[in-house]
Amino acid sequence: MSTAPAPPWRGAALRLLLRYWVRVSCVAWCVLSLVVLAMTGSSALLTEYGPDADGVMPSYDAWVRAYCLVIGVHLTWHSLPLHVSNSMTRRAFSRQALVFAVAIAGFTAALFTAGLGLEVLVYTVADQPHDWGFASLPSYLLESWLVHLVWLVGGAFAAACVYRFASRGLLVVPFVTLLIFPGDILLGRDSVALGTLPAYADQLALGWAVLGLLGITAVGTLLTWCLVRDVPIRPPAR
Repeated sequence: MSTAPAPPWRGAALRLLLRYWVRVSCVAWCVLSLVVLAMTGSSALLTEYGPDADGVMPSYDAWVRAYCLVIGVHLTWHSLPLHVSNSMTRRAFSRQALVFAVAIAGFTAALFTAGLGLEVLVYTVADQPHDWGFASLPSYLLESWLVHLVWLVGGAFAAACVYRFASRGLLVVPFVTLLIFPGDILLGRDSVALGTLPAYADQLALGWAVLGLLGITAVGTLLTWCLVRDVPIRPPAR
């Protein structure tokens, strides 16, 4: 019988994290979609002048990014100490956490893109124009995946700063914006009004934007690892 350890991507931490956050994300998406579809459905079908062409769902994009930020905070503030205190090495957890981050960012992007697609469908049924047609959804899925990942890594880095340096770590947290906002700028987002979607005609070539977002993710991941690789693990508060 083989006693070789399971590959990192099949580890317990990855399964537990996905099991929890996939369920939470599905519940949150269902609630958001019901609210948005009720708003767009009543506006598109019941009002005389019809809804705005930009829809309702895009305005909730900032909430989804903030949600990914919270997942990142949870990852290093709660999950890392929990698994390390139960005999998992920091390196093994970090490998599984990285796979989890990529997977859950893609999952939230897919859910949000599906919600946007449902809104476009409602507009189509009501014979109303929508700025985001079905042809734009694949590009939006890719963009959202990368942006959600950047925000998740930013949350993980912020939590690692505070966990390692306590109250002094709060002085570093504002610099998390240096990780988050360049991703929005690369995609033509307005970094002040976080709910606006990118204007593809004004952004850089999508390929360069993708490379930039991947670079930001790599830098954030490296900085987070430098903070957590030897940080003393505090016992959970009781």
